[in-house]
Amino acid sequence: MEPTLLIGDHFLINKLVYKKGMPKRGDIIVFKYPKNPEIAYLKRMIGEPGDKVEIIERTVYINNKPLKENYVQYIDPNSALEHYGPINVHPNNTS
Repeated sequence: MEPTLLIGDHFLINKLVYKKGMPKRGDIIVFKYPKNPEIAYLKRMIGEPGDKVEIIERTVYINNKPLKENYVQYIDPNSALEHYGPINVHPNNTS
């Protein structure tokens, strides 16, 4: 999430906002890490129900269209593989 959020930053989470509706693409979400629920993960949401998410050569594609990510920084050029996906986001997927 750097440079949006930096290590050591503090933030408040308002869970009540989701009573009005589900998060949308671009929202920052917090969730418990499934293998260790004591750890909170903070991520920017890019896939919505029904979307196909794919990463090809460091470019994220949503439904076969490149996602504009002006905030992205590639810190380690050797960390990205050439191709991930496709991942289909299902409305009832809990994993």
